[in-house]
Amino acid sequence: MYVLAKTHFLFEKGNMSIPHDIMISISGIRGKIPGSFTPQLAGALAYAFAQTLPPGPIVVSRDSRASGGVLKKAVIDALANAGRTVLDADLSTLPTTQFAVVSYKAAGGIDITASHNPIEWNGLKLFGPDGIYIHKKALDALVTDVTQNDQPVVKTTDNKDIITDIHTNAEKRHRESLRPMIIPGKRLRIAVDAVNGAGSYIIPHFLDECGCDVISLATDPTQPFPHTPEPTPKNLVWTKRALKNIAYDLCIVVDPDADRLLFIDEKGRLLSEEMTLPLVLLELCVRGDTGPIVVNMSTSRMIEDIARAHVCVVYRAAVGELNIIDMMKKHRAFFGGEGNGGVIYPRHHYGRDSLIGILNVINCMRRTNKPLSRLADELPHYDMMKEKVTIGDRGALPHIYTSLINAFPQGTVNEIDGLRIDFDNAWVHIRPSNTEPCMRIIAEARSVKKVSHLMKSVHAVVDVYV
Repeated sequence: MYVLAKTHFLFEKGNMSIPHDIMISISGIRGKIPGSFTPQLAGALAYAFAQTLPPGPIVVSRDSRASGGVLKKAVIDALANAGRTVLDADLSTLPTTQFAVVSYKAAGGIDITASHNPIEWNGLKLFGPDGIYIHKKALDALVTDVTQNDQPVVKTTDNKDIITDIHTNAEKRHRESLRPMIIPGKRLRIAVDAVNGAGSYIIPHFLDECGCDVISLATDPTQPFPHTPEPTPKNLVWTKRALKNIAYDLCIVVDPDADRLLFIDEKGRLLSEEMTLPLVLLELCVRGDTGPIVVNMSTSRMIEDIARAHVCVVYRAAVGELNIIDMMKKHRAFFGGEGNGGVIYPRHHYGRDSLIGILNVINCMRRTNKPLSRLADELPHYDMMKEKVTIGDRGALPHIYTSLINAFPQGTVNEIDGLRIDFDNAWVHIRPSNTEPCMRIIAEARSVKKVSHLMKSVHAVVDVYV
């Protein structure tokens, strides 16, 4: 882990190079630490970001990674040198940070997190005064400023005078804002795997306010992640093992910044993260919500099936929370999100929020008096496969797309985000990752056999280039 040198300077006058392995996308900036993502880089980016915001304080938060403390110090030093005051939310979920920016009428926000990436990664997520990610063009301008323009001398200082601690109150405001949506009912026993991340405190507190009993599996942010943090089946063997011999109604799993959510039912069955959005949408529709819905290109067709039954229209956007939100605003959508378990309900706030997903699944179980396993079984059935393929040269992607279009002439082509090809009862989506140095391939069909055949056919084309 990096430790700031006992020096007067965080970084000195001059420009700064950004290593090629730093990932820059609408989901923020992230890299490995120790490695290419240094406190000096974090400070330089924070200082440049402060110059772009309107007057006012800036919310700063982090997840539970060991590198978060030194990065937060670097960020706050930079903001202090930029003449800013700081609202310190410290260990807070990403949605709590976004909600706090709006709730406290801040000029913007910085969350120090690498989200679902492994523990050796960290980064910055940047938000404007609306609590929404800044656009890629603005992010690129920050990078240009840091790399091409001389930066002023930034000194490390005792910044107590410019910091206001809002951690407890920010979490409280977030929870309290959701209380009116709680449906009283059966006292459910709910296990929580917060991967010892930023959701370790707020989720158990919120469940208690919902009238549930909490079984803590990984809710100690002073401890390391018990497993690779991305909530996928291969990473949750530890969670399923921890649930053995425990009686519970459902288990909640979130990533380190708690903007992604999935469930394990009372039988120990890991529900696909693709089921999170349909379960929440179904509850909202039954309770009277209606209107347009926006999801990304990689999200299951279950959404269309449920929307059709409730006379709602579905629009699809490129992958990335900001892309979803932009289209939601355009169509005045009441609901949206991503198939990775990211729920967006703008009547509360624009941002992926696991608490909203948790609340609506609890409400659905209480309203119907059905176990989670039955609710999941009642959803439209599809089988999906998700794969990551390492690709050394992203310049090969256009050739891969052209070859796939030629290989599947019967499909309907969409090139909004990489390449998506739709068939009558199946689809496949191929795109470069925004957050990792790889290409993602997602395919869905009505059966395991059909989706496996589709994925095999895709690999017959893709593997020539990788």
